[in-house]
Amino acid sequence: MTVSFLSPWALAALPLTLAPWLLHRWSLSKAKPYPFPTLELLRAALRASYASSVLSHRVLLLLRTLLALALVFLASRPVLRWGRGAGGGGPLTTVLLVDVSASMGARVAGRTRLEWAVQEAAAFCPTGPAGSGAGERPAAGSSERVGLVAYSDRVELALPPASDGARVFDALRSLSLTDRPTRLEAALEAAIPWLNDRGGRATLVFTDAARNGWRGLKFTPPDGVRLAVARGPVLESNAGVTGVRLAADASGGGRLEAMGWGKSAPGAKGWTLSWDGRPASQGRIVIGLGPSSAVLPVASVAALARGEASLDPDGFPADDVFYLLPPPEARVGVLVVDGSPALSPAADEVYFLTPVLEGLARAGGRFKIVLPEALAREPLKGWNVLMLANVGDLPPGAAERIRSFVEEGGGFWATAGDRFSPGALAALLPVRPTGRIADGERVSLSPEASRNPLGRRLAEEGGFDWAKIEARRLFEAVPGPDSTVLLAGASGKPFLSVGRIGRGRTAFLATTIDRDWTNLPARPAFPVLCRGLWSFLAGGTEETSSSLTVDSPWEGPLAAGSADVLVERPDGGKETPDVRGGRFRFAKTDRAGFYTLSPRAGGQPIARAAVNLDASSGESDPTPLTASEAKKALGVSDLAWIESPAPVRARFDELVRGRPMAGPLALFIGLLLAGETLLLGFLRK
Repeated sequence: MTVSFLSPWALAALPLTLAPWLLHRWSLSKAKPYPFPTLELLRAALRASYASSVLSHRVLLLLRTLLALALVFLASRPVLRWGRGAGGGGPLTTVLLVDVSASMGARVAGRTRLEWAVQEAAAFCPTGPAGSGAGERPAAGSSERVGLVAYSDRVELALPPASDGARVFDALRSLSLTDRPTRLEAALEAAIPWLNDRGGRATLVFTDAARNGWRGLKFTPPDGVRLAVARGPVLESNAGVTGVRLAADASGGGRLEAMGWGKSAPGAKGWTLSWDGRPASQGRIVIGLGPSSAVLPVASVAALARGEASLDPDGFPADDVFYLLPPPEARVGVLVVDGSPALSPAADEVYFLTPVLEGLARAGGRFKIVLPEALAREPLKGWNVLMLANVGDLPPGAAERIRSFVEEGGGFWATAGDRFSPGALAALLPVRPTGRIADGERVSLSPEASRNPLGRRLAEEGGFDWAKIEARRLFEAVPGPDSTVLLAGASGKPFLSVGRIGRGRTAFLATTIDRDWTNLPARPAFPVLCRGLWSFLAGGTEETSSSLTVDSPWEGPLAAGSADVLVERPDGGKETPDVRGGRFRFAKTDRAGFYTLSPRAGGQPIARAAVNLDASSGESDPTPLTASEAKKALGVSDLAWIESPAPVRARFDELVRGRPMAGPLALFIGLLLAGETLLLGFLRK
């Protein structure tokens, strides 16, 4: 604990505190003897009162000396400090670090934590109005310098320290929440270089002290810089939607995933699933401290519908809503060419495929089954995937139309059979057929399947025992140079392969989709394989992600002639994405919500993306750091720690600048004056 003086020049008046003693001595030297009759009784009385009179005058001298000292110290403006202080008693340079991450949007006692931070930080602006936390300023006027850093997981705004408080005040009022997580280190790295000047220096962090933003801090505070943290109001508990898993099978079902954090379990909450603003289903979910889930149905929706799964709002509404798009199948249109039709439905090539196609339609997709001769006149535009099921010869001109369809981004899937003939389409296949039909064998996932998004999905989906799938006959083929074998026989022969031609994707199944050559259609994996492959060929899975987290780039293929496009953001702003080589890329996904890709000239949307808060970032956890944990994370032993609802400015002045002693000194002076008055009255009796 130390004492410093904000007006040390006043200490030059300390010699004046000798004035009471000098005046007292001077008054004694002025005494003159007077002749007086000898009165023994009076002399005895004086001797009896002499001791008390001397004591009273000495106490009076002490009171007046202390009064003079107190007046000098009052003029010098003493400050009592604890710890290191902020380096000297002169004007202070303070950099305010204001957290604008998503968690600062939590609402406690009627206001968000960012609103609390802005109000309290405004008290540090010399020309700004004093907030509820404003205390008496140690240095008045423009001699104090204030800087500002607004941060999330990056620096959002930086104003170097200056004596112009109005500039910082205006910047504080313009701050807005981001949907990003917290990273304190980025703000400290920006602020510390501004604090290398001499004089008092301090950094004050306005934050909710969310734990995720303090992990892995690598920070060494410069000598003479005092660190202070103002922790905002604490949210006791929180519940949020962490994801929605829509089933890929024909059930049309799904699952809402939620999480609870805090000191107590959030308890039962209502949820709503809406498509294009219309509630489709509702229910209740009991959320404890940890993951929870609820089964939800998925209504049949349009391909580019916008969905929201939401919980009843709580103190942190940002994670109470999860934006989603329909299952990938809802954006898939499949044109199936039946190469081996039959009068008996059970003998038809697409007999086992039809229920899978009907499930696709229930999930929002669409399909059509035609015969090979229809390829001469059937328009391919508007379909995502063309599937040739055991098709032999094609009508004139069909091969060229199919090639153009694939090169411009369409998906193509051919399956083998007794009528299959590669012919003019051999160049579109991801493999090179040898023309031989070999005996089949057991099937398994290929080792290279993990390098393909569809292969990873097949490996994770449903835990299927692929070894139970048997191909009794296989159309032999050699993998192409750019192909990936997803499923293979025991000897390594390709069973299912995928590749790319131009901007489109292609696939080849070396057996039939009926039970003539394989038991695949009778296995539970068949509908999952079909719908996953259709989605992949249509440009889905990981190649064109439409479910993103904040700040993840959105990219995907563009159809020919669609290069002039715009992206509409959730806030209504429109920006031009980067378009190269038939693909688009948009990086400014800094807000949660829906992003829509549309032609600049107008018309129907081309694609949509749903962007959500990163559930793994820890922003939803309201449990804050304690003072000791913050010291450990920062690697410091001396940290000025201020907790809401304490007024930040007053506590900062006490802990960093020190506690002004003017008030206590004024009280002490008043007591001294009262004591002197009483003693003088006693002496005059």
